[in-house]
Amino acid sequence: FFFQAEDGIRDFCLSRGLGDVYKRQGYGIYYYANGDIYAGDWKENLFHGQGIYFYSRGDRYEGILVSGKKEGHGIYYYINGNLYEGEWRQDKKNGFGSFYYYSKDEKYVGQFVNGRKHGQGVYYYANGDKYIG
Repeated sequence: FFFQAEDGIRDFCLSRGLGDVYKRQGYGIYYYANGDIYAGDWKENLFHGQGIYFYSRGDRYEGILVSGKKEGHGIYYYINGNLYEGEWRQDKKNGFGSFYYYSKDEKYVGQFVNGRKHGQGVYYYANGDKYIG
């Protein structure tokens, strides 16, 4: 059984909060007007727990979300075939992760800070060379 609510929520557990306001709570699928879709866990109207976010431009994120942001382990699939798998903090790549460059058949494995490669890591080139630093 599915239903489509006026606010775009489909197949949702809604809980009544203070002031008689309904909040997204538990598992649900939300369809945004811009074409984005989120399927996963919610807590008090925020992404919270395991989820998948499909961006209308073709990218997608699968992983843990806390208070509406990517947090913990997750995988980001880019429309161009690139992929990041690793740790996230406050919606940014932070900690250990791997970034795969699809068109070049190369990858970086190492540390990220605020969304950028930073610190110790290894870059693997398509020709078999690697840079450690």
